[in-house]
Amino acid sequence: MKNCTRQEKIRLNMGKDGWSNYSPNGELYTFQLSDGPIGLRHHGENGDTEPSIAYPSMQMLSHTWDMGLVERYAEALADDCIDHGVDILLGPGVSIKRLPTCGRNFEYVSEDPLLAGVVGYHYIHALQGRHIGACLKHYCCNNQETERYWISAEVDEQTLREIYLKPFEIACKAEPWTVMSSYNRVNGVQVNEDERLHRILREEFGFDGTVISDWWAVHRPSKAVNAGTNLIMPYDEKTMEKLMSAEDIDDSALEENNRRVIALAEKCEHAKTLRQSKLTILERRQIAQEIEENGIVLLKNNGILPFKDKETVLPIIGNAAEQYYRGGGSSEVKPELPYEKLHESLQKCGATGAHFAWNDETGTLQNCVKEAKTAQAVIVAVGNSHIVEAEEKDRETLRLTKEEEFYIHTLAKENKNVIVVVYAGAPIDMSTWIDEVGAVIWAGYGGDMVNRAVAEIILGEVNPSGKLTETFPLALEDVPAYCTERTAESVYYSEKRAVGYRYFATEKKAVLFPFGYGLSYSEFFYKDLQIEEQEDCFDVIFTIENTSDRDGKEIAQLYIGSPETNYFELKGFTKVNVPMHSNRQAKITVDKSLLQNFDVEENAWKPYEGRYEFRVGKNCMDISLRKERVF
Repeated sequence: MKNCTRQEKIRLNMGKDGWSNYSPNGELYTFQLSDGPIGLRHHGENGDTEPSIAYPSMQMLSHTWDMGLVERYAEALADDCIDHGVDILLGPGVSIKRLPTCGRNFEYVSEDPLLAGVVGYHYIHALQGRHIGACLKHYCCNNQETERYWISAEVDEQTLREIYLKPFEIACKAEPWTVMSSYNRVNGVQVNEDERLHRILREEFGFDGTVISDWWAVHRPSKAVNAGTNLIMPYDEKTMEKLMSAEDIDDSALEENNRRVIALAEKCEHAKTLRQSKLTILERRQIAQEIEENGIVLLKNNGILPFKDKETVLPIIGNAAEQYYRGGGSSEVKPELPYEKLHESLQKCGATGAHFAWNDETGTLQNCVKEAKTAQAVIVAVGNSHIVEAEEKDRETLRLTKEEEFYIHTLAKENKNVIVVVYAGAPIDMSTWIDEVGAVIWAGYGGDMVNRAVAEIILGEVNPSGKLTETFPLALEDVPAYCTERTAESVYYSEKRAVGYRYFATEKKAVLFPFGYGLSYSEFFYKDLQIEEQEDCFDVIFTIENTSDRDGKEIAQLYIGSPETNYFELKGFTKVNVPMHSNRQAKITVDKSLLQNFDVEENAWKPYEGRYEFRVGKNCMDISLRKERVF
């Protein structure tokens, strides 16, 4: 673009409308952005959301711990984008799950920065490999929805670096086309105005793309432009007036912002010539179902599962069995398929006796209780709708509704084999009823194919292999972040690095389910730990034995830390297929760059020094193998 006036250069800093960039005189390619880290939320010409495949949430994707599935997920989404003319998909979200009450936790990967960063990396790599731009978000410390436009995350430098910035550092290695700055402030400074955070992103993380503001996040546009926010979204008349009348916009910042917006438009224009949809709609649905099958977590099982007698009467109750449960907000996808109810899925999988029992108009439990007394098992479907878990608000409790808890208690008195299926996007407090039921299945927000996958797990056609990527506390009050100081303007991260399992495992604090937890229909044992040091990494080698009569997949996790402090962190993981009655050797490679702490005084990362222990196990609190090394 040549001979642009200053006003035209300023105009280029803001979008044309809600979902595209401004093109002066039509000289610049107009790229299209769309919501949809977990399914395309694309707006048609009339402004309505167009139907699309609803994929499992990012939480459920992360439960697979399978980077091959992460990449297939992103490739399927890329084809959705190609079909709808979308250039940039607003995802993935790698913000840390500091609080289990955060309304958008279903959109995020984990409480652990390594896992969040690695999933983000593979998602971006695969999406952009199909010539669709990714938008890594929300940079950074967007860990609650309450007062998100103004709240300041007061966080110390070591915690900021090791916990909240680390996922972005790892994911940026995939070279995302864009990064989205978050709404909130960090240590008193609005993120889109924070020159230091932008400098870390550029100079330390190597990000060379375009920084986009979150929608309506910019309050002082000239400061945002000067700090390095390249594109303000969406178009807003009042914000544009502030921009045009500003006298403090730095010329060099303006030129740099223009350069990056133009470069992004040119990249999208070139990418469009390379795009070709490869997967059919059926193949994409199959990918969605496979991810859900691998992401479902079996939380409890008294032996009733898998349910083998398909002809036995199997009553099902609960609204979640009949209604599509998903998270609310910008990730809310309009499914293209009619919702397949749980009893329909079970029947299609051969369970002829499965039926919905909650069918009386009064909503009483009378019919269900009568059936529960004679049934071999009863399925109770519970969870949170998009009204409960949604953008712009946080949950006030981890408990289910009183009605849901009441009918779990009531039915459990009549039948020891109550199977609870939970449809939600973040931890649920099950402490009042978990000991009364026979089995618990975490279905999460599973998208279009959720109930088909749940049915296959119940009937044993699929062996569950998913494991949790966040801690399920016994009570909300047990979470350190919940108990820290807050004001109307600030929230103090005084728990520091004691986020999630880092606190519970170190303090040996009881939890409902620990980070990394998940049951299988197979039995696995670990043995023969070896550590081989290479020039730039450690190879951690061990054997997994499957002693059961079923083939299964096991997710082994590596934690490294200091025995003196008992502070251990996830440093690697692997998912291994192990046939029944056999062994498989597993290997986790740990780059030495991960074995560092941030030194605040020197403002630099320092390698580990001293005695450290390598721990391999099924989850953070179930460790099978240990070996020490001195650094």
